[in-house]
Amino acid sequence: MKIRVDWTNQNEFVRDMSLFAKQLNYTLAKEIEPDMKARFHIMEKNLFQGEGASGKHGKWASLSPQYRKWKARKYPGQPIMVLAGNLRASLIGATAESIFNTTKSGNKFVYEMGTDVNRDGFDYPTYHQKKAKKKRRTIDMTNKDTTQFGALIARHIYGMAKRSKVWDKVTSMGNAEFDRGVPGA
Repeated sequence: MKIRVDWTNQNEFVRDMSLFAKQLNYTLAKEIEPDMKARFHIMEKNLFQGEGASGKHGKWASLSPQYRKWKARKYPGQPIMVLAGNLRASLIGATAESIFNTTKSGNKFVYEMGTDVNRDGFDYPTYHQKKAKKKRRTIDMTNKDTTQFGALIARHIYGMAKRSKVWDKVTSMGNAEFDRGVPGA
């Protein structure tokens, strides 16, 4: 089946849509960055408050008895994955150790989110995320989190399209031809 639709200003619309698509990547990436960062910080705050429960892999493993005793002496009252608080602070807000970068690679943009906190040269976030026997993922996005990031991006694309006024070129419908591929139709 073929459907062909023509309208007034069709060529201008196609040209404007092409220009809109070319500018979309970089402009959108920069425009949406503060909202992406805020969403990431909320996700991380929930993860730390629930000691991993809101993440894809669930509640963080409990501490070993020996480590729990040491931690209670050295860092009384601190929850799992928190000693001095630098790691948590860098993931739920903006600190010197926070990572949030937007980069462009060809026609795509990439958000890098995380932390570069270390303790005496030891990269404990990566250790807990990937190498420890009892993984305690401090970045643990669920499908819901991914959907929320997608919805945020979609909302910004829609707003950008409205502001570009690209749809204003479509003023009236003209011809519509339908061909179902049936001989003689």
